[in-house]
Amino acid sequence: MEYLFQPLRTWHIQVISIAELVDNILTKRLNQWCHVHQIKIVELPTPKFLTPWDWFQEQLPPQPLYSLTKFDIAQRRRLRILVEGGNPSAANGAVTQTIAKNYPKIFRFPQ
Repeated sequence: MEYLFQPLRTWHIQVISIAELVDNILTKRLNQWCHVHQIKIVELPTPKFLTPWDWFQEQLPPQPLYSLTKFDIAQRRRLRILVEGGNPSAANGAVTQTIAKNYPKIFRFPQ
């Protein structure tokens, strides 16, 4: 990664901003190189995933469970998909259309 950081040092860059990474290895390497080159790294949230990490962690129970029912219901309510009156509705043959209709318009769903 030296080839990426050498120009940053030459240009006296002190802070870089990146979108949240999911790749732990890449995150670790970037953090190491930023530390070596004394560059601050700022991770910005991105809507690329349905579930923000902080919200997901809030949903985790204190003890491991093997049922995702509560999480599934909370996720449906948060995204406003497959719910009627705040309660999960039965999935029918038009699940994709329901999700696509209620999901933020920045995402495209296959037709």
